[in-house]
Amino acid sequence: MKTALVVEDEAFLSLELKEYLEETGFNVLQAYSGHQALGHLEQAKADGRKIDLVLLDLKLLPETGPQGRDILRALPDNMPAIICSAYHARKLIADEEIFRKARTAIRKPFKRKQIRDAVLAIFPDLTPDHYAGI
Repeated sequence: MKTALVVEDEAFLSLELKEYLEETGFNVLQAYSGHQALGHLEQAKADGRKIDLVLLDLKLLPETGPQGRDILRALPDNMPAIICSAYHARKLIADEEIFRKARTAIRKPFKRKQIRDAVLAIFPDLTPDHYAGI
């Protein structure tokens, strides 16, 4: 079973992403702040567990804590990330540092199909049957 880390400070959106991913068979860890996200990443590394995918917002509360860019910097080079942000996707992809780490950016508000397509682009071995109802 693959594991995804959802980093989103808006509880409703975090739950929505969690549900989408669980429907495909992912085990989902949730972080509502940059500190929690970095903690999940450090704990997984210490336990020898693999996080296969990170979905994250770039702007997190509290604003004084680690932000999405800090989390992207902490990811291993081979860990795919999908940005879900209210910022314009074209501006995000134009940011070289973000582009190097993130596979794609999805603008909020997003639709289930956008999440499905982004995940399938990274994990083509997941068949559309995994996404029944999405």
